[in-house]
Amino acid sequence: MSQPTQSQAKGIFDQNTKPNVSTNSREGEVPSQPKKESFKDPFSEQADSVAERSKRQVPSLESLLDDQTLERTAEAVNTSGDVKNVQADLDEMSKFSNEDLELAEQMIFKGYAEFDAIMPKFPKYKFTICSTSAEEIAIVDEIVFDTIKKSEDSDGTVNLPQNNVQGLKNALFLAISYRGMNKEELMVDSTCYLNTIKKAIIRVSEMENAGDLENAVKLKDSLKNKLLKRATSIKRLATPMIDFLADKKYEFDSKMLGIISSPGILPIS
Repeated sequence: MSQPTQSQAKGIFDQNTKPNVSTNSREGEVPSQPKKESFKDPFSEQADSVAERSKRQVPSLESLLDDQTLERTAEAVNTSGDVKNVQADLDEMSKFSNEDLELAEQMIFKGYAEFDAIMPKFPKYKFTICSTSAEEIAIVDEIVFDTIKKSEDSDGTVNLPQNNVQGLKNALFLAISYRGMNKEELMVDSTCYLNTIKKAIIRVSEMENAGDLENAVKLKDSLKNKLLKRATSIKRLATPMIDFLADKKYEFDSKMLGIISSPGILPIS
């Protein structure tokens, strides 16, 4: 994907740019002073989002069994005590491809996994989707929170449309999840590469744990600017493309949750 060439930084995180957040009103509204509105901080909003998604998580294997299977299960347990047929039904429902299991293994033992999403009608194009850690999601929330605080009045209201805030959050989430197309990086500037940012986030945590707070803050501010640049590139993609990437990321996370939650996948201590 082509993008205007950026000046090459002397070091990995030497550039210092401010996020360019638009505060314009939505299209169709009469140009006037931005409407002040109060809304949840990003951390409360994230909690609501997690709660909403939990309702759509992969259902348990038992809930997928039809009434007839449940009757057979009860009969097998109550009459003969033989649970082999029950386990056979569960095993049948818990089949996953070798690729799925390999991804789950990477998630469990390496803490990271990625896969190539393919559009059925355009198989020659592959889009690399990556897993995300709790530290990475925390950085996304921090950037959104910083953006809100910059637009906050003394009375606590924010001169920033909520859809702008949500759009920024979605773009940042994809920026930390989507590497690029056909094994090529989304960004031209190597300081904005996904691996560089992910390693920097890990390094910040190491600095904080070691008590090097001053350098940790500097590195965090720099990587936030780099992640914002990636988010800007995400926003430039066509809307159907953004929706496709977001859907694939959600499917990936849901599938991984379903695999590692299935009986027999993880050892029981």
